[in-house]
Amino acid sequence: MTKIISGAILLFSLYAFQAKAQNQIIKSKYGLTIYPVNTTINAVTLYPNPAALTVRFKSTKPLVGFNLEVVDQTGLSCLKLQHRTDETLDISKLPTGIYIVRFTKGKESYSQKLIVQRE
Repeated sequence: MTKIISGAILLFSLYAFQAKAQNQIIKSKYGLTIYPVNTTINAVTLYPNPAALTVRFKSTKPLVGFNLEVVDQTGLSCLKLQHRTDETLDISKLPTGIYIVRFTKGKESYSQKLIVQRE
């Protein structure tokens, strides 16, 4: 029983340390430096997905001014649009397949998988 309690205390301590250290630069005496990483939950949803002709974006924050790029499975850019203002995308000219839709603006970047499927 004491091992379980001490293990739980250790896990809680590690979690608290991790949460505290998340916003700090940590330098060890051995020359190792750990920088904080800010992670963001993917803020963009594409629907309908799979889609045939058009796809819409739904986001937790406005995507106005973001650049949009559609990349196929081989990494080739199939579509690039600068400074998007609307929330729809015409995909009627894309062949059936799986793509990554990437929204970028400065250092912000959101990606989402898109399936183009025709009947």
